[in-house]
Amino acid sequence: MRLASSSTRLTRRLTSPTLLSRIKRLPVFCGQKAKRIEGVSLPNRGLDVKKFISVGIGLFALATAREPASAADIPVYKAPPVTVWTWDGWYGGGNVGYSWGRWDSTSLSNDSFPVTPGPPTVLPLNASTAAGATTNRVDPDVNGWVGGVHAGRNWQFQNFVVGLEGDFSWSGERRSRDGSQVFTLFTVNSTLTLVEAELNTWKLDWFSTIRGRLGWAHDSWLVYGTGGAAVGRAKYDHTTISTATLTNAQTSTSATVTTALSESETKWGYSAGGGIEKAFSPNWIGRVEYLYIDLGHHTFLQNTDFETRVRLHDNIVRGGISYLFNAGPVAARY
Repeated sequence: MRLASSSTRLTRRLTSPTLLSRIKRLPVFCGQKAKRIEGVSLPNRGLDVKKFISVGIGLFALATAREPASAADIPVYKAPPVTVWTWDGWYGGGNVGYSWGRWDSTSLSNDSFPVTPGPPTVLPLNASTAAGATTNRVDPDVNGWVGGVHAGRNWQFQNFVVGLEGDFSWSGERRSRDGSQVFTLFTVNSTLTLVEAELNTWKLDWFSTIRGRLGWAHDSWLVYGTGGAAVGRAKYDHTTISTATLTNAQTSTSATVTTALSESETKWGYSAGGGIEKAFSPNWIGRVEYLYIDLGHHTFLQNTDFETRVRLHDNIVRGGISYLFNAGPVAARY
């Protein structure tokens, strides 16, 4: 705008009467002779100075008026930046959740599991009925809390995220199935009572996994699948307490036999699952994850009268939080 005003003032000065009168007195070359403009009419083939000057001034004014303003005078408007999250880097954190699994168990030696857990079941002392007091197959639901730590590394390729993660968790998963039966035999002069208690406990002490991850990132969200190896320590306890009491009119005599057996075993298997992560800042990430762990089968208490084969597998749902250690500044894209 300042340049356009300057060109307008310059045009007025160049077309003023005083300047034009001076221009008329200038010598003009028409052919081979120089003549004064004042009082003399120039021939048609000569140069019309007034028109020439006017046209030149007009073109100059038009050019300067159309010249763009300087960059400093033009306001610059930018669109608001779009935050671009990066998932690349090392991370570590903690998690907590709940686990459940049906550990199908089979007693290979005898009927070790009470059919009806809880208070004693009173049965007459005969073979057919006694056999119905216990069974050789049960499917206990081994449930409980889990909590632990995890660490890993992500590599991002545009929207794809590839990673490797390891974790270790302590477990409160356990299930007990206890029961007892009372067998009574009446004779003419005495009564024989046999109380047999069966106590069974299944437990997962800890587990750990090392897994690959493959996910799709969209800004601050990441959806991923995961799978790899798993290892865990399972435990099975069995205790039988048998008490026989012989009672007659004069005396009562009792005898108790307790058999307590326990075994812990570390088993390897596989894990698979998936989850969703949400970035709340350049460094802090929240997650919700499902994981299935299968440690196969194991026969506990081998070479005893209480050999028991157990299927070891779990479903885990847990939430966690991670810290991205080497996260750079969040990129801004316009």
